[in-house]
Amino acid sequence: FSTGIGDLDNDGYNAFITAEWRRQGDIKTSDRDQFMWDNADWRSRGGNDLRVGVPSSINSFLTTANSPFLYNPAGAGGVKNAANFQFLDPSACNYTKYMAGGCTVRDTTTNIQPATENINVMVGLTKKLNNDWELAFKGSMFQRNSINNRGSSYPTTGTFGSFMPSYSPTTVPGNTSLNNGVLVTQIGRVPSTLIPATASYNQLGAPARLYGFIPGVDPVTTIDNTAKTTRFALDLHGSAYGWDVNAAAGVTETKLDLKYSGYIDRLALYNAIFNGSWNPVGGNAPALVDQISPRFSNSLDSKLNYIDMVGSRELMQWGAGPVALGAGVHWHKRQQNAPAASLTANGQVANTSAFVIGDETNSAIFAELQATPIKNLEVGVSSRYDHFDTYGNSFTPAAKFKWSPSKMFGVRGTFARGFRAPNPAEVGNAGSFFTFNAINDPILCKDGHQYTAGNVPSSCGMNPPYVQVTSKDLSPEKSKSYTLGIIV
Repeated sequence: FSTGIGDLDNDGYNAFITAEWRRQGDIKTSDRDQFMWDNADWRSRGGNDLRVGVPSSINSFLTTANSPFLYNPAGAGGVKNAANFQFLDPSACNYTKYMAGGCTVRDTTTNIQPATENINVMVGLTKKLNNDWELAFKGSMFQRNSINNRGSSYPTTGTFGSFMPSYSPTTVPGNTSLNNGVLVTQIGRVPSTLIPATASYNQLGAPARLYGFIPGVDPVTTIDNTAKTTRFALDLHGSAYGWDVNAAAGVTETKLDLKYSGYIDRLALYNAIFNGSWNPVGGNAPALVDQISPRFSNSLDSKLNYIDMVGSRELMQWGAGPVALGAGVHWHKRQQNAPAASLTANGQVANTSAFVIGDETNSAIFAELQATPIKNLEVGVSSRYDHFDTYGNSFTPAAKFKWSPSKMFGVRGTFARGFRAPNPAEVGNAGSFFTFNAINDPILCKDGHQYTAGNVPSSCGMNPPYVQVTSKDLSPEKSKSYTLGIIV
């Protein structure tokens, strides 16, 4: 929807408003798994069956399936002995069916593309103040709502990498928190998650690993987010005392409200498992499920305010043309307040996203001179001086020329210095966790082969988390550039 009124030339003003609403449905993983290229069963093409719930050499024949199960790792015969397995929901799966790939789980929850809803509104007004001056105002609001829960439909033997949170069969290494540059590791660590032989549902007579999806919780790392950006800007331009003047000012704010679900407090989970209050198959009280998989929220905010003023005029005639001067000032203040979510900050659940808290103020003056000292030769010099409250000052000069001895040929060249100031995410209170290359655990996978006797397969080719932090002493990036070319 768009409409407007007024004619700038005849009425001295004009105004408009435009609004848009758009909703786009989700595309789920299950909407594509009927195609050969996305059904995860690659056996007909010489590969492996990677559907969730299918045991194979890739997962050491131990993987989450449609029924949680116990496995005795100390039992004779290992995974080849049915006596080492106990399926807790035998109506859904048993050893024979499991080994034949008959206990698969279809991902009907996660999105390839989430459902989104957008509301966009923009208004504008331009007013002639007199014959020389004109003022324009623009305001906008853009809002987007979506629910993201992108998971992976490939098998897992551990905590992550599946479309639903799953039990940790051997141990919980704990979470890492990062607050004010201080790392705290192994928060909520559970050294051993083996189900005791004394557990009421453990009929194997020995401590056992528990494999399966955690029932009653949302898809893994589900984020319901609402992003809203508002912007207001004023532009003034006109002429006075021989100067052409352009001035601008504006305020911009982006707010992001996040609601998290599908995260697991694993210390609480295994406390409930060990004290007998948690049923691994399901049917747990909603209050207990909320304790195991707490829902929490976070609000992020980013602001940018700016003022610019530029003036230009001809100073005098020199050589083959006028000498023109342009000069201006600039100011902006950026504020970023995007803290870590509360349960991430205290290490209760795994990391949610990067965080940054910091401000930046920049004041600058700049000027440029252009002249034509002789026929067909244009030259220009410019410079800019910036002051950032985060690190200090930067001075960046530049020069250029263009010589055109004929309409068919020309030579041009430039020289410039440049810089990029470190932003609040680089010098403020900020950090992020990420994964990079796969490595082998030097103790649990000494030779790098998951099938070597004594190695823990999940410790071979694992992707450990890395942490990225900031430095308050970071200097700006600096550059020099030269160009020389011909025009034909």
